[in-house]
Amino acid sequence: MKIAKKYRRDDTGVALLVALFTVAIIALFGGVLAAISVRELKSSVSVNRASSALGIAEAGVQHGLQQIRQVGPFTTGLSALVPDKSADGFGRWMNPTDPKLPPSGADQFQGQLGTGGYSAYIIAMDPVDMPDKPQGLYKIVVMGTESRNAAVRQGTRQVEQDIEVQARDLPYGLYAEDSIQAGGTGQIKNMSVYTGGDIYWRSKITFQGIDQFNGGPTAAHAVGVIYRGNGKKGESNGPIHPPYANCEFPYDRDSKGGLYPVPWPCSPVPAPAYSPFSSKFDSSMLPTDSDGLTEEVYEALKQSAISSGTYFTHAANSTLVIQSPDLAPVKSKGIKFFVLYVDVTGTGAVSVKTGWGPQSIPPNPCDGSFGLIVIRGGDLRWENNEYWWGAAFVPEGEFSGAGSSQFVGTVMAKTIGSTGNITFSMDDCWQATIPGAFFSVHKLRWHERDR
Repeated sequence: MKIAKKYRRDDTGVALLVALFTVAIIALFGGVLAAISVRELKSSVSVNRASSALGIAEAGVQHGLQQIRQVGPFTTGLSALVPDKSADGFGRWMNPTDPKLPPSGADQFQGQLGTGGYSAYIIAMDPVDMPDKPQGLYKIVVMGTESRNAAVRQGTRQVEQDIEVQARDLPYGLYAEDSIQAGGTGQIKNMSVYTGGDIYWRSKITFQGIDQFNGGPTAAHAVGVIYRGNGKKGESNGPIHPPYANCEFPYDRDSKGGLYPVPWPCSPVPAPAYSPFSSKFDSSMLPTDSDGLTEEVYEALKQSAISSGTYFTHAANSTLVIQSPDLAPVKSKGIKFFVLYVDVTGTGAVSVKTGWGPQSIPPNPCDGSFGLIVIRGGDLRWENNEYWWGAAFVPEGEFSGAGSSQFVGTVMAKTIGSTGNITFSMDDCWQATIPGAFFSVHKLRWHERDR
C-alpha cells in the first residue's frame, strides 16, 4: 500500500495552467471584440456625421432655390459673398487657380444649421437672356459640414442640384383683365398694352418704339373693342375698326379687326414687319399667364415683404399713403430688390407717393434695383412725380395714376384707369434685373460630388 501511494501523479499545476490559458484566451477575444466594437462605433459615428452633413447640404440647396425664386436667375446680386471666400474653412472647391474658391463668376452664400453649416455657390450653365432666350440652366453646388471643427473630415458632403429656370408667359407691358380707361397725356415706350376687355380713349395714348418682348411695333391689343373715345355713338368716340388698317392706330388689334390690306397703306413700318398681318385679336392671343401670379408666388412675396419690413395691412375705408419713410427699412440696408405688399381688407385704397431705383433713364449704372408692388383686395393710386423701377400687381383692383412720374416695368391689374401724364417704359436694364416672381424654377439632376 505504501508503494502505490509513492507513484501517484499531482495534477494541481496543470489545472492552474489551464485556468491561466483560458483567461488569456478570453482576454484576447475580449480585446478583439472591444476593438471591433470601437471600430464599428467610429464607423457608425462617421456614417451619422456624413448623413447629417448630407442633410445640411440639402438645406443649402433649398437656400439656393429660394434665392433664385426671390431675386431671379441673374447671377449678379443673387447672394452675399462668403466672408472668408472659402468653402467651409477647410474644404476644397474645384477652382484651378485656388482650390478654396468657387469657380470664377459664381455667386456665393452660406448658412449655419446647429453645430454645422453649409457654404455654396450658384453658377449659370446656360443663362437666361430676356427676352430672346427666356429659359436657362443653373447649378447650385453646396458643401455641408456636420461640425465646423476642421479636424472632423468625416462630416463633410458636397452635392449639386441642376435647375431649369423659365420665364412666365406674362404680358410684359400694361395689362388689365377687364378694361382700360385711358386719360391724360400718358406715353408708353418700348412695350404694348393688353386687356381681356375693352379700351376707351385710345386717342389719349401715345406709343413709341418697338415692343421689346414681341418684336413688333408698340400697340394696343384688346379681346373686346378698342374705342377712339368713350364708346358713345360718333366717329370720334366709336370703335377704331373697321377700317382694318386704320392709319391713325395702324398696329392696334381687337375683336373687330381683320386682314391688313395689301399693299400696306400706312407708314413708316410695312405690314410684313408685324405678324400675323391682321388687326384681329382674341383671347387665344393673350400670353398664357395673363391670369397673373399664382397664390403660392403671392405668399412668397408676402413673406419677403414681412422680412424686409415693407408689409402693410389696411382695414379702413380711407386711403393708405405710402411715402419715402415707409421704405426706410430697405433703404437703410442698401437692399436692391424688395417687395412692397399691402393687404387691403376694408374698402379703401393705397396711394404710392415715393420712388425707387435709378433716378435717370437710361440708368447709369444699371445697379439691379427693382421694387415690386403688390396690392391685394384694393386699388392702387399712382400719385407721384418720381421714378419707379419694377412692377405692380393689383389683381383685384384698379391701377390709376396722376402726376408725371416715370414707371419702368410691368403693370398687371383688374382694370387700369386714368394714367395722367405718366410715362411707362421698358428697357434693357429692366430685362437684366427681373426678379424671381416672373420665373418658374424646376429641379433637374441631383447628385453627391464626393461619392
